Amino acid sequence: MSSRVAAASIWIVPLTVVIASLCWIDRRAGWDAVFTPAAAPEGDGREQRATSVFTLDRTADGDTVLCCLRGDLSHGAPLLILAADGQTRRIPAAEALIGQTVLWSAALFPDGTSLLVAAGPAGLARVDLVSGEVSPLGTTVVPPEGAKVAIAPDGGTLAVTLPNETVLLDAAAGTELGRLSVPGEDVSTMVFSPDGHLLATGRTDGEIQLWEVATGALLRGWHGHALGARRLRFVGDGSRLASVGCDGAFRLWETETGREIWSDPGDRHGLLALAIAPDGLTAAVGGFGADIRIWNLDTGRRKRTLTGPALPISALEFIRGGTVLVSASFDGTLRYWDAAEDFECVGWEDLRGGQ
Repeated sequence: MSSRVAAASIWIVPLTVVIASLCWIDRRAGWDAVFTPAAAPEGDGREQRATSVFTLDRTADGDTVLCCLRGDLSHGAPLLILAADGQTRRIPAAEALIGQTVLWSAALFPDGTSLLVAAGPAGLARVDLVSGEVSPLGTTVVPPEGAKVAIAPDGGTLAVTLPNETVLLDAAAGTELGRLSVPGEDVSTMVFSPDGHLLATGRTDGEIQLWEVATGALLRGWHGHALGARRLRFVGDGSRLASVGCDGAFRLWETETGREIWSDPGDRHGLLALAIAPDGLTAAVGGFGADIRIWNLDTGRRKRTLTGPALPISALEFIRGGTVLVSASFDGTLRYWDAAEDFECVGWEDLRGGQ
């Protein structure tokens, strides 16, 4: 096990949730008004709390980022909205939810007005990001520890992982729409297609499966990775599907057939994060190697490598119409990269102080 992996292991602790809503400035000069100058955070004597960003999500317009953190629940970490002007707004109802549950997963509804959380023992709930109201979903489905959630692009259908299956729910009523059986293996990642008609799931054994949402039928499946599939993302109009895995490989597939278009075997460092730019031409991947690699999806060639933090990259998202790449790390920081030009790091946000 590498020293980076060993270092990262001390950060794996119970979950808390923070929301970061970032208002972006178009010109490079404006970044200084929003973020600390780009540099790796130095030790400043503060208590190094066990906090690591483990996932990112964004609204359809790319202007809101969701940050779910691992941290010590005894700190009473609040649920916050962080704005670009540095002001924070507490959501008391959501804080109460954190106080009585452990949050396994969360996802933004596409319009950015609310948040879906999966928690135990509270189950599934919708958090209104304007009022802070928490509304339990009217369903008997109780997400288990480590459950994953996904929301269809139109916000009407939810997917929740359970042991040996994935359940589809109506987002408004909470009624069950179908169950997708995956006996013997857990789903480690899932994503809806851009039109919401398909759900792609990646399993802990490396299998990738494609499901028809309307019928719950398994359309096709193929072995995508030697170890678990960690992230799946549809590309462009959904005709291609990208995947990264614990085997360190990055692969691009033809959705209709499951045929491999091209692949990169990687360097044995497991990959955890994958983001696709809105134009479908650029991908960013990262993981235990701590570097971020930028790929041209059409040619299968690596465009550049970004030097990230010392600890693993846990999540990536393109925002602001694809002009900004956000990276999250096990060290509890977010970094912002100028994807419109040269991928220079234009700022960072230390979220450990928010607990």
